[in-house]
Amino acid sequence: MSKQFLKELPGLIRHGVIDEAAAVRIERFYEKQSTHRTSRLLIIFGILGALLVGLGIILIVAHNWDSFSKTSRLIFAALPLLISQIVATVLVIRGSQSVAFREGTAAFIILSTGAIISLVSQIYNIQGDLGKFLFVWTLLAVPCVYVLESSVASMLAWIGATSFVVTAGFDNGMGISTYWYLLLTALITPHFIKLLRKTPDSNFTLFHHWILPSSLAIALYWLEPDIERFMIFSYVGLFGIFLLVSQIDFFSKLRLLINGWLVIGNLGTIILLIVCSFERRPESYRGSIDKFLIAIVVSYMAGLFYLVREKGFRSLNPTIWCFPIFAIVFFIGTTSPDIFQVLINLMLLGLSIVIILDGARKNHLGILNYGLIMISVLVVCRFFDTQISFVLRGLIFILVGAGFFGFNYWIIRRNKTN
Repeated sequence: MSKQFLKELPGLIRHGVIDEAAAVRIERFYEKQSTHRTSRLLIIFGILGALLVGLGIILIVAHNWDSFSKTSRLIFAALPLLISQIVATVLVIRGSQSVAFREGTAAFIILSTGAIISLVSQIYNIQGDLGKFLFVWTLLAVPCVYVLESSVASMLAWIGATSFVVTAGFDNGMGISTYWYLLLTALITPHFIKLLRKTPDSNFTLFHHWILPSSLAIALYWLEPDIERFMIFSYVGLFGIFLLVSQIDFFSKLRLLINGWLVIGNLGTIILLIVCSFERRPESYRGSIDKFLIAIVVSYMAGLFYLVREKGFRSLNPTIWCFPIFAIVFFIGTTSPDIFQVLINLMLLGLSIVIILDGARKNHLGILNYGLIMISVLVVCRFFDTQISFVLRGLIFILVGAGFFGFNYWIIRRNKTN
């Protein structure tokens, strides 16, 4: 399409539609876009090439593995890592700015590191467990993040840290604490901050917006053995923190599909509240308050105070207020368990109405329909959960359906009028 348009430029100049200066600016714009697309393709193919070469070498060596001596096996195990280290050294010494080479080399180094650890353990029958292996592998991947300035290495390190905490959490007797996850994430978080400052619009930065909140959400359950006592309460707070992050000026400008903080925070909060709407009493959560819950509450309150002072109450996402309201309902439920379910359902209904009104105020069909979907889900849940007549259930469904049609028609009409 761009090439065809560029061919039309001389005709547009000839007919006086645009002048020559505008034509030059248009040509430069499309050349720049073409360069960016080529650069992205080189990065993608460079990373895929490194992964495929690494896997190919592993398969070829594995096919003839039993026929090699121990020395030969050790040489083959070390060779991929040695080659990747030499390439990385050359890139660093020459100060290469090629993102494709740096990212591909970093991915190859990390794969080679995991391979040599596994193969040396197998050659010399060194005993170990999966949790320790993942921890060491992830820790050795950290230097690649900063020496090669590699975002692929950062993403692999986040995935490795998450895999470690889950594996270590499954087997508490393995002799390694899940708290080492905090060390791993502390080591690689500065790279994410650097991405936000230097390349906020890059694809690597956008991938981190999904990987980081996903990793934190998965890890929370395994970090504290006694978290089950306050599991849902802690998760509502964590998702509230994600929503606060999504309201910071930089993150609030991101599109919905690439803002993992907003999507995970919203959906996570709503899903947990729907789960709680089936509970009649929160007795399974009684117990002493753990340190992670205290950290979540303090972080949430600090973030909320900052955003309210900077933006005011009305500009914030309505779901942000779920955590303090849920905290009140939660502790009321521990003393008066019979009304816990009623309060949760009222909380969901009220949140749905607030979101619908917010969507109507902003003329945003997406927000409005999101609130209507929440009401529909709540109605469906109560349809199977409460003893009400089919006539009343039918009337409720009719009202919700009419609400979908009526609100959407009203906003569409108002937008056309404006």
